[in-house]
Amino acid sequence: MRLTKSNVVVVNEELVDCITVWIRHEVTIVPYRGQTLICDARFKVVTGADDLSPDMDGLEGLLDDLRQCFPDWRPTYQAVRGCIKTSEVLPDGMPNPRSVIYKDAATEGYQHGVAGLTVVLPGKASFMWRVAADVTDHILAALT
Repeated sequence: MRLTKSNVVVVNEELVDCITVWIRHEVTIVPYRGQTLICDARFKVVTGADDLSPDMDGLEGLLDDLRQCFPDWRPTYQAVRGCIKTSEVLPDGMPNPRSVIYKDAATEGYQHGVAGLTVVLPGKASFMWRVAADVTDHILAALT
């Protein structure tokens, strides 16, 4: 299992009116309740999930990308947060393409060690529907 940290920038205004992906720099821009959440594909491998401080090197790259996308925008962000991602890496170093449900250390199965957190990963995006069906099946089974 591998933990990685990425930056999420919270901007005090809506820069776009719908989810926007700038493919050239792999930047995702999401309007949310009068604010904008911005992230990119940069990450660094970390050893624990407790440090949610921003990765300053990655932040500078993201802000440089945003200046190219919005040349007149001056950063007026409210916050920058670190976001932790849990993923499984196969022996060949590639990400696991299977859907996986990670749980805290108190439960059985795949574990990531963060108390009270359950993470559902589709592996590849094309498996998202399969993950949704699996989660639905688990919920329905728990209700019966």
